[in-house]
Amino acid sequence: MVTLFWGGLAAVIAWTAFVYLSPFKTCGKCGGKGRKCSRCRRTGKVRRFGSSVVHRAVLSIRRARAKGRL
Repeated sequence: MVTLFWGGLAAVIAWTAFVYLSPFKTCGKCGGKGRKCSRCRRTGKVRRFGSSVVHRAVLSIRRARAKGRL
């Protein structure tokens, strides 16, 4: 059971780091070409699931450290 916990924790940490370092993925609707695509607004990229939450959390931690709260 403990191994499952540590494995799950490692997977969550790895996913969080991956989403933080690579927040955008290729648009599934247009295949990254961006032609007449309303989902990606012609950029060919869309945000990964959870990337906004991860970036907001990192930003709030940085602000707290700068103010001396952490």
